[in-house]
Amino acid sequence: MPEVFIPGFYQDVSFHDYLADSALNNSGLKIFSQSPAKFAYWRDNEKPGTPTQVEGSALHCAILQPELFENQFGKGPAPRVGSAGRIKWDKANPKAIPLTPRQFDNVQGMSQAFEHTSCSVARDLLAGGTPEMSIFWDDPGTHLVCKMRPDYLRADDIMIDLKSSQAGSPQGFLREVRRWGYDRQAAWYERGLNAAYQAAGVNRRVEAFIFIVVENFSPYETAIYMLSDEIIETARQQIDIDLEKYIKCIKNNVWPGYVNEIVILGADD
Repeated sequence: MPEVFIPGFYQDVSFHDYLADSALNNSGLKIFSQSPAKFAYWRDNEKPGTPTQVEGSALHCAILQPELFENQFGKGPAPRVGSAGRIKWDKANPKAIPLTPRQFDNVQGMSQAFEHTSCSVARDLLAGGTPEMSIFWDDPGTHLVCKMRPDYLRADDIMIDLKSSQAGSPQGFLREVRRWGYDRQAAWYERGLNAAYQAAGVNRRVEAFIFIVVENFSPYETAIYMLSDEIIETARQQIDIDLEKYIKCIKNNVWPGYVNEIVILGADD
């Protein structure tokens, strides 16, 4: 049985154990916003990481916890499955998640470029804090048990999220924010940390949510972004709407799919 975490702050929880807990997280609510039926399927089935997610996790480890990289991702790229080299690699790296040669080289390129980036503010932001802290809370507005895992939580209550990106320019990353729901992530993490602090009786609040963006192609440029108050407020409102629908689905144990009618696209865009 997976461990069930009580509300609080946890520094030494593995990502596997964090995912195994049934508390609601940003990823789950984002899927729910597309379709409750999709969420129910996602909730009840295995969640293998996509190649992009695996590469992103490896980048986080290489930059935020480099001392763990070899144990978690191996001492080098994994040869092709079924080859003699892969058998040897598996024996040498029994607990590691395999990276293809392309993934391994890309992660090394991004992490090394970040180490020497001219964007020194990005490096300075990753100081005086804790990476990969798991936070669980009882949501005051809904009484749902929720969770999050900030990439880096600074002692001054600034949260840092590290993203690899195919478009690190301001215009390009804003498109990725809208495509991947990074605005919802920022609003969810703000909501969660404030609630966790309140529950712990701590008079603290989130000071800022900052994205450090590393492009995943040469020369692996780095940029730093925050979202406007207007974007965050819109995301907060959408989260409130989705949580209200989510509670109704739980109460009725009904998880509907897309509407059974013809929808006119562009009418409300």
